Amino acid sequence: LGMLSASAGAHLRVLVKDGYETWCNDFAALVCGVSFGKTPLFKHAQAPIRQIQSELRQRAAKAHDDPETEPPRPQVLVSDVSPEALVKVQSENGGSASMVSAETPLFARLTNLSNVQPIECFLSSYSGEYYQVDRITRSQNEVECARLSIVVATQDKALKAIHQRPELVDRGLISRFTFYVAPEITEADLNDDDDGVQPGLSDYYDALLTRIGLRCRDELPELRLSADAAPFRQVWRNNFKRRHKLRGGDLHDISQHCSKLEDKVLRWAGLLHVLWGSRPEYEITLDDFQRALMLVDFDLHHYRLALE
Repeated sequence: LGMLSASAGAHLRVLVKDGYETWCNDFAALVCGVSFGKTPLFKHAQAPIRQIQSELRQRAAKAHDDPETEPPRPQVLVSDVSPEALVKVQSENGGSASMVSAETPLFARLTNLSNVQPIECFLSSYSGEYYQVDRITRSQNEVECARLSIVVATQDKALKAIHQRPELVDRGLISRFTFYVAPEITEADLNDDDDGVQPGLSDYYDALLTRIGLRCRDELPELRLSADAAPFRQVWRNNFKRRHKLRGGDLHDISQHCSKLEDKVLRWAGLLHVLWGSRPEYEITLDDFQRALMLVDFDLHHYRLALE
């Protein structure tokens, strides 16, 4: 799901109602220890994003007709990037970027900042907002609609460092993430006889995410909730709000994250819609939305694990 977000989410949006839309980019983090084997995992996961980037660069080179200048090189993938550099990449690439990295210094970089102002680019890039950077000695960078997908791995000590900076926590950056906290390695894991991902499945994954990512860039689809999905969502949302907004609700202690989760479900429904090829083509069906709801308990469970 995170890689669907990285390949297509920043180019896919859900029109909830007049004046309210949400892009389908998302933030996701794998929390695990050292020597977990995440590097080959992320190398495999990155493959379709690199293919999308390569295709976009080939298209740009073909369309470039000025022999005196170098053709543009669209950038999709970022990893070790400062807030200022991120905004520059977004401004040169239609407002979007995808951060996919097994060894990202993102959290460490944020905890070393002398002030929290630079995290505004991440907050704005989650919501699809206008963002501008002004520097006296440098040219201005602005993004009309900043969108960023994040799929990273991190260690618990990095999260602990962020949690010791209330000004980072209170701004809601961590509450925007969906976490997967990997279980501890057991004796059984050390006797692994798994042959790994089969070539056919690997090729299918690469082709599927590449196709979806390019299609969403070409079409910029705008999805709407179907006639039965819209009222179903409203009923679910009202009940979910009672669980986290009201004092005494079972989710009141993580209400900030749950407020983001209400929107995440829409993003997931949009991503699952393009994944499964549901019909009508530009309409999120009740099945799409119910599939997204199946992920809510997973999200809540691992968010609490990350807090612990």
